[in-house]
Amino acid sequence: MGQECRRTNEEKKREEFRAWLEEQIRRQVKAVLEEIMRAEMAEQLGALPYERTESRRGLRNGCYFRGLNTRVGRVVVNANEAVAKRIDVAQRMS
Repeated sequence: MGQECRRTNEEKKREEFRAWLEEQIRRQVKAVLEEIMRAEMAEQLGALPYERTESRRGLRNGCYFRGLNTRVGRVVVNANEAVAKRIDVAQRMS
């Protein structure tokens, strides 16, 4: 009976460690995906957040949450939205 209890405790600890490890991996996958999306957004818009440049091609317009199924489980990432920059008609005419 002592060995059965010991095995149960070891199995329980193993399962807890595995669950903890999977959560850590999911967090890292989420962080990497969000960083990649931020970099792509900056490249597409031609400017970093809050950066003022003449070459800016659009504006950030909020965000939404997107659920992704990965090998390590479901990950919910924060996806940014953008809108194309409007060109003032008066500026084009001059």
